[in-house]
Amino acid sequence: KNSVRKDLGQRFYPVSMVRYLFHGTSEEAILSIINSDTAGFQPLLSGTTTGAIYGDGTYFARDASYSLDYSCVLPTGQRQMLVAEVVVGLYTAGSQGMKTYPLL
Repeated sequence: KNSVRKDLGQRFYPVSMVRYLFHGTSEEAILSIINSDTAGFQPLLSGTTTGAIYGDGTYFARDASYSLDYSCVLPTGQRQMLVAEVVVGLYTAGSQGMKTYPLL
């Protein structure tokens, strides 16, 4: 968020550009996202397990129900997913196999 704030300067509006979104993934991936030397989401690794139906990238959802099918199941039967603070901006529909972001 701070690097985006620096890049955008006065055009950065946290109220409309920052959202808390859900991300469902495996327990191993959760631990890697949180604890690895490169802690955080690694877009180059995205889709390695579940595919990338809308193109390569890290997927987030506004509603937990969308991430539920991708979340890990704990021994207790509960599901675990991440809630991440995400800087959002313009968006477009992607497609499978898309490797670069389309110009908007």
